[in-house]
Amino acid sequence: MSSPSQEENGINSSGSGSGSGKAVSLFFHLLANQRTGAYEAVYVLAKFQVLNQLKLGNIQMELENWYGITSFGWGFSEFVSFDDLRDSSKGFLVDDTLMVQVELEAISTTKYFPS
Repeated sequence: MSSPSQEENGINSSGSGSGSGKAVSLFFHLLANQRTGAYEAVYVLAKFQVLNQLKLGNIQMELENWYGITSFGWGFSEFVSFDDLRDSSKGFLVDDTLMVQVELEAISTTKYFPS
């Protein structure tokens, strides 16, 4: 997992960070109006999937992260490799369509007071 740069947004089809040029990267970002203030944090538990269109098994990763005053996005630099996408027998890219699913399992906001 890694923290994305400001330019990245959700799905980076060219790859990002260690996945640059070799994998699709997926990130979860808080929007500007969802950003936290001092002594606030947002907890996110989400399941990211690239769906296998041949029903051979999805690629799945779980994201669990606290977003705070300096952390607005987090995700996976190497979610699915370009080699796996190019291999039509693997069933991820069919008719130039890649199916991505994000399931938010938990999201909450909390206030905390440093000691």
